[in-house]
Amino acid sequence: SLILMLSISFIIYEFFSVKTVSESKLNYTNRLTSTTLSREDYRLLVSFIHAETQQSTYNEKLAVVNVILNRLYNDTFSNNLYDIIYNYDKFASTSNGTLNKHLWEYDCGTFNTKHHINTLKAVNDALEGKNNIDNRLYYNNYYSYANYAYNNMSIINNFIFW
Repeated sequence: SLILMLSISFIIYEFFSVKTVSESKLNYTNRLTSTTLSREDYRLLVSFIHAETQQSTYNEKLAVVNVILNRLYNDTFSNNLYDIIYNYDKFASTSNGTLNKHLWEYDCGTFNTKHHINTLKAVNDALEGKNNIDNRLYYNNYYSYANYAYNNMSIINNFIFW
C-alpha cells in the first residue's frame, strides 16, 4: 500500500524527479560547527520539537530540529530561537497550547517517555552537528503538501522538507 511505502521510505524530490531511499540508507552530514544554547533556549527547543513531532520517528525529529537550526544560521530569519519558534510561520504548537503543555512537562521532570527520550536524542545529535536534511528551511505534514512540487524537496515518513 502507498501509506505503508511512505512510512518506511525516504523519498527525495530533486528538481521534480523522485528517488526513493530506504530510511536505513538516509544520508547524514555534519554541520561545520556545533550549536550551543542557553538552558532556556534548550528547554524551548526540546519542548517545541516534541510538540511538533510527538510520536514521530527519530529521523523525523532530527529533520525538524535541523530546520530550526538552519533558520538560526540563515540571514532570512532571526538569529534568536524564541523569535524563530514564536514569530515565523505561526507553528500550530505555539498557538494551540501544545508547546505550553510540553514546556510544563519538561519543567516538571515528566519528560521521560520513549518519545520524549527520542526527542532529546534528536535535539542533542542536531546540536552536535548531525543533519539529515542539508540546508532546508521549511517543513510541514506531508499530506498537507503532497500536491505541491518544490525544488530539492524531501519526504521523511509523514513530513515534507524544502
